[in-house]
Amino acid sequence: MIITGKIVDDFLDPLEGVNIVVVGTTTGTITDDEGNYYLEVPSSSKIQFSYVGFETQSHNSNNIPATIEMLTDYEELEEVVIVSPPQKSKTSPYFWASIGLVTASFIGILVAISKSKNTGLNAPAPTEVEF
Repeated sequence: MIITGKIVDDFLDPLEGVNIVVVGTTTGTITDDEGNYYLEVPSSSKIQFSYVGFETQSHNSNNIPATIEMLTDYEELEEVVIVSPPQKSKTSPYFWASIGLVTASFIGILVAISKSKNTGLNAPAPTEVEF
């Protein structure tokens, strides 16, 4: 049988890269950039949906909702680390575009972000930004 559907977060935004696996097998897939998935599975199999920072869900392949809402797992998500290649511009030595996108994604959850300026030494000089 073929299962298809869409996976969204608590704000009903599509989630890209959600792991979808037939439990007990190596059969699986991930969602596309619009949260959609398509997978051929044995009938009456158990399907597991997992994504970092969200509660794992399991459904029987015969009874999967068309849209699955993944709920944030606040207990599991302790820290977010953002890695960006060093990028400089004429106006700023920091990669502000990444920082702006991340803060918008974590409004109400994020307490602080650490940024660093490349000093040319082996380690960057850290600076902390409070919100």
